[in-house]
Amino acid sequence: MAPLKPAGSGLRRALPTLLGVGIALGVVLAYELDLIEREPSTSECPSECPPDDQPDASRPRSPLFAGARPHPSSRKAQLHALAVEDQLALLEAQNQVLAERVVTGELSYYNHSQAELEAMARHCDVRMDYPKRLEPQEIEDLALEPEEQQAWERALQAFVEQERAYYLEILRELEPDTPGIDELPLAQIRRQLTKVAGRARSEADDSLQRHVAQERAGLREAPANPDQLSAWNRYNRLRFNAGDRFAALLGDELGDARVHELRSVFEGWPGAHTRQMGCPGEQAQ
Repeated sequence: MAPLKPAGSGLRRALPTLLGVGIALGVVLAYELDLIEREPSTSECPSECPPDDQPDASRPRSPLFAGARPHPSSRKAQLHALAVEDQLALLEAQNQVLAERVVTGELSYYNHSQAELEAMARHCDVRMDYPKRLEPQEIEDLALEPEEQQAWERALQAFVEQERAYYLEILRELEPDTPGIDELPLAQIRRQLTKVAGRARSEADDSLQRHVAQERAGLREAPANPDQLSAWNRYNRLRFNAGDRFAALLGDELGDARVHELRSVFEGWPGAHTRQMGCPGEQAQ
């Protein structure tokens, strides 16, 4: 039997879902390339919203380390405002969600507690959530207003353009003579990188997953100079941090507090979810 999570952690994670307009438990899973091939197409915050993350202005904002920052704090203030009967209803609904997950083995890809992040660091567990163009049901589940839907589309378009620029730079570094390199679409750039990026892997890169998981848990500082990392290291960090990079772009549109709400609904963006787990010397997944 899998160990039970602390009740506070489960309740915190279930709360944003229960405050929505009715959330579907299942999320359609897709592999990275299938998602990337698809063409992409000021809100008020109550006083109890968690404060926006305040990144260290003294360090450059690098897309390679998008996940190396504290996760938003839980909204404990909201629980105190609930009536007793509402708290009981939340606990009952939480038990139903947990029961479903025991059967389905569903994992969360966002909004982990500190204890969960530290456990993931011990097992070099790196989880990735990717954005996509939303289906009508997902728009309803997220309770997006028309203006927010447009903001999502703008952020998604910016994300796709950003992805292509970042990955094209690495491909140009590894294979500058690739025919028609400047006209390649993003999906083809990604496919080519999967073939050649491994050539740039160094012995120091064996601990990449451990380091990223530790950075996410706040147990390790992100590298100070990205230019000293291998192309393989940089390529995989971009993969790992796709969800955080999209969150930053959508945050420019809607604000970090609203982005936290939206990403918490499905415990990760409603797109592809992938996971790499296993430390050096352990069996990797």
